[in-house]
Amino acid sequence: MHVRPAPQGNFTHFKNRITRLISTIRNIGTGGIEDQDKIKRIRLTNAIGTSIALMVLLIAPIGIVFTRNAIIAIAAGIDILFTLSVLPLNHYKKHLTASLVVYFSQCLAVIAFGIILGGLIQLQCVIVFLISILYLLFKEKKLRIVCLVSAILTLVILQTIYYLNSIVLQPLGLDTAYIIQSLALVGLLVLILVVSRPYVQSHDNNPELERANQFIKFFTYKITHELRNELNQINLASHLIKKETATNKELENIGSLIDILRNSSNEAKNIVNNVLSMAKIESGQMDLVVLSHFQTASFFEKFIAAYKLLARGRGIQVKLFIDEKMPAVIIGDTLKIGEIVNNLMGNAIKYSHKYSTVYLKITASEKTYQIDVISKGEIIPKEKLDQIFDPFITSKSNRQTEGTGLGLSLVKNIAETLNGKVTVNNPMPEHTKFSVTLPLWAGTQEEIIEEEDAMDIFDFPHNILIVDDEDMNCVLLSRVLEDLGCIVKTASNGLEALNAIEKKLPDLIILDSAMPVLNGEETLNKLKQDNRTKNIPVVIATGDAFAENQAKLIAAGASAIMSKPIVIKDLAKVLTQHLKHHCDDQLK
Repeated sequence: MHVRPAPQGNFTHFKNRITRLISTIRNIGTGGIEDQDKIKRIRLTNAIGTSIALMVLLIAPIGIVFTRNAIIAIAAGIDILFTLSVLPLNHYKKHLTASLVVYFSQCLAVIAFGIILGGLIQLQCVIVFLISILYLLFKEKKLRIVCLVSAILTLVILQTIYYLNSIVLQPLGLDTAYIIQSLALVGLLVLILVVSRPYVQSHDNNPELERANQFIKFFTYKITHELRNELNQINLASHLIKKETATNKELENIGSLIDILRNSSNEAKNIVNNVLSMAKIESGQMDLVVLSHFQTASFFEKFIAAYKLLARGRGIQVKLFIDEKMPAVIIGDTLKIGEIVNNLMGNAIKYSHKYSTVYLKITASEKTYQIDVISKGEIIPKEKLDQIFDPFITSKSNRQTEGTGLGLSLVKNIAETLNGKVTVNNPMPEHTKFSVTLPLWAGTQEEIIEEEDAMDIFDFPHNILIVDDEDMNCVLLSRVLEDLGCIVKTASNGLEALNAIEKKLPDLIILDSAMPVLNGEETLNKLKQDNRTKNIPVVIATGDAFAENQAKLIAAGASAIMSKPIVIKDLAKVLTQHLKHHCDDQLK
C-alpha cells in the first residue's frame, strides 16, 4: 500500500532546505577565520546584500507595472548586481571591499531612485538605516567617518533634489506613490529585522553569557592562584640559594643557573599577570591610572638590566637610547608603563634572531614621547599587522618560540588607557619596530619619593607568625625572615593561627587568603574583633590578584596586600613600615 507523505513532513523538509540555504549564504567567506567579531561583520554584509537584492527584486516589478518605465528596471538591475556581488567578494576574502560595495551602492541607489521617482517617494529613512549599520559593518574609525560623511552627503543631495523638484524622470500619481512607498517601508523593516535579530538574540542570552563569564573568572582565579603559589616557592628558594652562593665560593659556578631560574620565574609571573590583566579588561575593571614623578633614565635602565640576562642566553644584545630632549623627570603611571615595556621587550627578545641587537629607544616631541622597541627577526606579514594586537595571536612561523598571545593586546589596551596609541611597522628589511606614543608631562625632582634600601632593617628580633596551608611556602618564607633577624612561627590555617596567638602574641602576622578550616578573610575578621589582637599588623600574602577581593581584605583591616610570588625587597619594606608603627604604638 502506497502512503503519501504527510503535508507537514513536506513543509518541514522544505523549511530545513531553506534554513540550510540561508545559513550557507550567511557564512560565505567565513571559512578559516578565527576572529568572531570579523565573522559577525562578514555575515552581516552577506545578509544585508542578499536581503536588499531580494527586496529590490520583489518591489521593482510592481513599480515597473505601475509606471511602465524601463529606467526603474535598469536601476533595479544594477542595484541587484552590486548588492549580490558581496557574496563572491567575501568568498574570495575581499571582506572590506564587500562591505564598502554594499554600503556605497545603497548611497548611489538612494540618489538614483530619488531622481527617478521624485519627491513623492521619501527615501530619507534609507539613509538613517545606512548610518545605523555603518558602526556594525566597519571597525576602523577612519572608515566609519568616511561612511558617515558619505551618508550625510547623500542626504544633502537627496534633499536638494526634493527641494528643487527639477529632476523628475517619472512623475507618479498619489495612489501609485503610496503603494510604492508602503512597499519600500516594508522592505526597510525587513532589513532592520535582518540586521537587529542576531544582536537582540545575543543580548537575550545574557544569563548564559554571565554564567560563562563567572566560570571563566573562577577558572582564572583558581589557575592563577595555584600558579602563583608554585612560583612563590621557586622565587623564595632561588633567593635563598642565591644568597648561599654569595657566601660559599664552592657554589659560585651555579650562580648563573640560579639567575636563569629566577628569570624564568619572573617570565612566568609576567604571563600570569597578563592573563589577569586581560581578565580585568574583559570584565571592564581596568585598574585606575595612578600618576607619579619618576626619573626617566633610571626607570628605563632597570629594564635593560633585567633583560640583559634573558637576552644573553640567545646571544642577543640589549641597548638603550634616550633622546636628549626627554626631561630628566616625567609624570606617568610607572606600573602601566612598566607593563608596556616588559611585554614589548619580552616579545622582541623572544622573536629576535640569535646574535642580533634589541633597541629600546625613548624619544620626545613637543607634547608626547615615544617608546620604540626595535628588533631583527622574521617580518610580520602585512595582512597580519591588523590582527597582531588581537588576543591570542602568536607567531606560528617561529617554532622555537611560543606564548599566550596576550602581551601585544595588553599593550594596546594599556596605551589607550593612558591616552596613547601603539603602532607597528618594518623600518628596514628583517626589522620590526613597535612604537607606543604617550602624553609627555615634565616632572620635578622634588616630587620623587625616594625608596630606601630596606634589607637590613631589624636591630632586634621580631616575632612573626606565618599562616599558610602550603607547607613549602611556610618553610621557605621562614628561612627568608630568619635571615632578616626575625623569630618565626607557622600555622597551616586560621584556626591553628588563633590557637597559637592565644599562647603568644606576635608582632606581625603574614596571612594567606585561601586556606581550609578558616580562610584569610574569616581569620582577619576574628583578629580585628578581639581587643588583644586588633592592633597587630596583618599582611596578606595571596595568589589572588583580583582587585575586588583585595579591596575586601583591606576593608576588613589588612595592613597591606602582597601578591605572590613575593618580592623579598618589597616584603622587607612592608615589614619595616608596619613593625615600626606597631613598636611605636606599643611604646605609647
